[in-house]
Amino acid sequence: MNVVRLVADGMRNHEIALRLRLTEHTVRNYLIRIFDKLGISSRVELVLYAFSGTRIRRAASRSLRRDRT
Repeated sequence: MNVVRLVADGMRNHEIALRLRLTEHTVRNYLIRIFDKLGISSRVELVLYAFSGTRIRRAASRSLRRDRT
């Protein structure tokens, strides 16, 4: 969720990586996985989706539960 929030704040992958102490490659991979799971293809769509309400929280929650099993 932090990555999505920082994308919404207008940060680039490099800036997000520095803020979260990740590599830029990891941030890019997170975004690719998020795009794939939400069925979107751009940062703009991601921000619009995030601001549309609870759908992103539900999708992220389902994703986390699946990844833990």
